[in-house]
Amino acid sequence: MKKSKQDDKPAPSVLVVDDESDFHRDMLEAFQGEYDFAERAFNEDRMWVHLASGKKFDLILLDLKLDNVSIETGMKLIQPIGERYPDVPVIVVTNENDLGIIDRATQLGASDFLYKKKYNHDQWDKKFREAIENKVLRQKVEDLEAEVERMHEEEDDEKYRFIGHSPQVTEIKKTLRAVADMADKIVLLTGETGTGKEVAARFLHKNSPRSKKPFVAVNLSTIPSSMLAAELFGAKKGSYTDSKEDRIGYFRQADGGVLLLDEIGDINAEIQIQLLRFLEVRIVRPLGETKDIPVDLQIIVATHRKLGEEVQKGSFRPDLYQRLHALTIELPPLRERREDILPILEHYFRLELPNAPLMDLLEHNVLDRLISYNWPGNIRELRNAVDHMMLRRRILGKTRITWECLPGDVRSDSSVLLPVSIKQANEPTAEIELSSSRSRKEQQAYLELNKIETALRVYFGSKGITAEKLGYDNEQNLRGFVKTRFAKYPHLMGRFPTIAEAYSKNTWWKEPLQE
Repeated sequence: MKKSKQDDKPAPSVLVVDDESDFHRDMLEAFQGEYDFAERAFNEDRMWVHLASGKKFDLILLDLKLDNVSIETGMKLIQPIGERYPDVPVIVVTNENDLGIIDRATQLGASDFLYKKKYNHDQWDKKFREAIENKVLRQKVEDLEAEVERMHEEEDDEKYRFIGHSPQVTEIKKTLRAVADMADKIVLLTGETGTGKEVAARFLHKNSPRSKKPFVAVNLSTIPSSMLAAELFGAKKGSYTDSKEDRIGYFRQADGGVLLLDEIGDINAEIQIQLLRFLEVRIVRPLGETKDIPVDLQIIVATHRKLGEEVQKGSFRPDLYQRLHALTIELPPLRERREDILPILEHYFRLELPNAPLMDLLEHNVLDRLISYNWPGNIRELRNAVDHMMLRRRILGKTRITWECLPGDVRSDSSVLLPVSIKQANEPTAEIELSSSRSRKEQQAYLELNKIETALRVYFGSKGITAEKLGYDNEQNLRGFVKTRFAKYPHLMGRFPTIAEAYSKNTWWKEPLQE
């Protein structure tokens, strides 16, 4: 490969597509050493052979009159080159000094143009370099945009991750994966406000054959009834008051992918009829339009209302209800899957403080209350509580989240359900201060046992989960650690009632470990 005179980098490689050999020779002589003009194609077939050869070209000079008769022979190649080789800019060269021709070539994708009868070395060299550099810059921008999009997708994945290992959530995930393969089936998600219906819908989309296509979520209760048809199905410019441009509705925005219609129980009778029509024929007709537009997507509807009761009241069409409720998935309230509270807390706190272990961040009484609180607003309330606690922590200048950081509703609620182990742990013996007279090793043992005590309370006595969360690999290693510490500091045994309760025997720590 030739080297550029200007630097030590390889000279940019230029493919000349021209049936006139004189032009190719002129380029070789005029730009010797500055560009690599070694390749020439005298017709369309030879051009595709050169491009498919595996050699990297930085620029194509394309003569529009390849047959010396019509500019169409070159013009028809601009768009296909751009589609197959988008990284290679095309500069058209012509003897025709016609701005209409140049404008058309530019619209088809040409980077620039050169008029053969007005050759100027410096001007042509400038255009060559601008075309190449602009293409490189555009590629960098596209790469950056792709990286930003990937990061946004990762952020969305974190924000909308379906957290939970309770039997209810495990079964729901299994069902959603199965339904995701039924790419044209309607899914109805029910449950109290804040139970994570959009999270479940995104989980379905991620596991669907449509995962590479759009996911669009619409909260129907937030759109004025007068605008709902235009927002959903689209509208032509001027089809309603203040309509100043064409509107692409949510159905078409989600074409190929998944559309979530949240709060479906809040739509009026007119929209119910239009939705029923779409579900029957899978076409939309924007307001002011005379033609139907086919749309291919999976519909997920969600509501906190009991649609069967709405049908009985006469506020929801029975025929639409029959179409919607064939595949119904109910999301349980958080109070009914209490074992998922801590993993969800860990997830949200990790989004705010990635390197802060939850056990070190929250004081014990705070953690107990968060686990035992009934969360009437479900996951949404829990997420808001995390934001509140983080803000209060900063305002109060605390290193840990204390009781004062809790939202008022969570602090004052008297209906919390405390497991026995948590009640025991709230007794004064569980909150002792480390004596300065203790050795450093004893203090370290106390602190580690305190973490184990807290984890066992949080995970409702599960030794396996506690071992996994605290990095002991397995329960046997956890038991071994506790045994050796209690053997060395037997007076600490009474300070950790949950550990003693987890192993049930008062003398378990004196027994030899089984290999």
